[in-house]
Amino acid sequence: MAGSPGADMEPGYRYAFQALVAENFSDPYDLGHWRRPSWFHTVDDELVRCGVPSDLAPAALLFTGPPVPLPHPGDAHPSMGTFPAPRAAELVEAYEAVLDRLDPEVRETTEVLLEPLRDAAEQWEWTKEAGRTEDTLFFWLG
Repeated sequence: MAGSPGADMEPGYRYAFQALVAENFSDPYDLGHWRRPSWFHTVDDELVRCGVPSDLAPAALLFTGPPVPLPHPGDAHPSMGTFPAPRAAELVEAYEAVLDRLDPEVRETTEVLLEPLRDAAEQWEWTKEAGRTEDTLFFWLG
């Protein structure tokens, strides 16, 4: 992997994860640039305070680790997480239920997360009808 694209500018680890997920899974969403990933812990605190279960808070999605065992990236990114697609509608419902009670900055972040999660919930319904029984959402902060 050391000779992979981007290895001279950033770790080959990032490229390997992109190659694994982006090439084998569909519907990527760009959630924008987050200068401080720790901001999501602030969002967690606010959502949980308003009644969202902690296992549905953003850090539970974004920082749970890779879907398969991988070497630790050290100080490099990406931070990654997974979430079961069958629970996407539950997550959307929980976030939407508290939107009007959130601090405006937290609401803005929550709405950014909601866009692809709504799509994931809809796609899961279609996927179930096609006979699939499980699917996973991947989150990656590169």
